[in-house]
Amino acid sequence: MGKEGRGTDQDPVVVGVSLNEQGHPQDAFLEVVENLKQETVLEVLKRRVDQVGVWLSDGAAVYAAGAKAHHADHLVTLSSDPNAPQVFR
Repeated sequence: MGKEGRGTDQDPVVVGVSLNEQGHPQDAFLEVVENLKQETVLEVLKRRVDQVGVWLSDGAAVYAAGAKAHHADHLVTLSSDPNAPQVFR
């Protein structure tokens, strides 16, 4: 039926969602990109994400690199244990 995950046959998309203080979605963006290579994704994040804040991701290296470039804290929620985020600075 097709590939899953990062190898999917679907169009590659970068998605971002900001959360308010209660953890509810506030703003969002979707941007179709040529590929999901680090330089492509970082270019989108540079344009779309404020430099202030905390990043929450699945732990992919590209998001860690983006948070580091923005000097932001990076919280990783692993799908195997969504209640135990890990903080990276």
